[in-house]
Amino acid sequence: MGCNVTTKAFVGYAIYTAAGVKGSDMDAMFAGWYQDYADGYDFFHILLDGRTIQASNNNNLAYFNNATVNKKIDAANALTGPARAKAWGELDIYTMSHFAPWAPIDNRNVRDFVGPKTKGYLYNPAWGSPDLGTLYLS
Repeated sequence: MGCNVTTKAFVGYAIYTAAGVKGSDMDAMFAGWYQDYADGYDFFHILLDGRTIQASNNNNLAYFNNATVNKKIDAANALTGPARAKAWGELDIYTMSHFAPWAPIDNRNVRDFVGPKTKGYLYNPAWGSPDLGTLYLS
């Protein structure tokens, strides 16, 4: 590819602190994100809305700021139900096909195995795990 790469190791979450400073000396980083709740707002507003960029403590580590995408974030956030989900999906396709501020590498599919005496199973998609407060044995 013709790239000259210099790597730097970070301990734990220190990479997020370093990358969260506007103007940090990084062109790329490997990071993960797990939504706080299952909605496009928790990805687009938190991670790609350029109006949230500040001097430090940024979650928009791509430092992506596009007026059209910002307007589409507002429009999708004003919707509810299936129209909202559709708008977030369309915004994902638009953003990744026109700008690609990220290079997604995986989207995990989690399986939980429970025994026949386990009752009250409730999957919580926001955490990707069962709600332990609802489980009980019969």
